[in-house]
Amino acid sequence: MAKNKVFIDGYQLTVPVPSGTASGDAVVIGQLPGVALTDEQNGEATVDFKGVYDLEVSSSTEVGDILYLADGDLTTDAETSGDNSSANVRFGYALQSANEGDTINVKVGY
Repeated sequence: MAKNKVFIDGYQLTVPVPSGTASGDAVVIGQLPGVALTDEQNGEATVDFKGVYDLEVSSSTEVGDILYLADGDLTTDAETSGDNSSANVRFGYALQSANEGDTINVKVGY
């Protein structure tokens, strides 16, 4: 049996997060999507990298739509628009149909 196992599941970890991150915020650490379980303190917070959370969306959604995190907002847009367009980070899936600004169930991860 392996003796170097650190965590059983490894879904809830204390990791570096952006300044001002609050419990319940959608965050992406590198390419890992998650939801902060604690407020940021000394540059770190406990983040859950798996599960279903009630989160606000910044675009209309249908069940099963892929959601991306862009500047702290969950959107169905895979890329930002404008002169400095770039890829948004894939966050998870919409589990409900919604309008812009609605709070829906979101499956974190993919």
